[in-house]
Amino acid sequence: MTTNLSKGGSRWPTGTDYARAIQNAEIAFSDMHLKASSVAANTMGMPLVASGQNAVVFLLSAQGNDQAVRCFTTPPTDGSRRYQALTSHLATSPPTAMIAARWLDDGIRVDDNP
Repeated sequence: MTTNLSKGGSRWPTGTDYARAIQNAEIAFSDMHLKASSVAANTMGMPLVASGQNAVVFLLSAQGNDQAVRCFTTPPTDGSRRYQALTSHLATSPPTAMIAARWLDDGIRVDDNP
């Protein structure tokens, strides 16, 4: 099954597509920190995932640091601009219950499509 996103395809990856892709972080991610991560898995070895209306979230760990990776299953509305605004806001008003977020253009590859 191919997503065909970079070639103008209309289908976005599903949670299952992302789960399959992140099992090989070195190939799936463009970010060097994420490439070195391992995904949290259940007792059957499948990635732990939390799903919502338009995204799935995976827990990855590298060198003792955990990161949540949010992968969209529908096109994000101006995601890059929104995450940049969130990053700027958190830099000047650090919350006690959240950590910094960052947007990665072409951050994950699914079926060889960014």
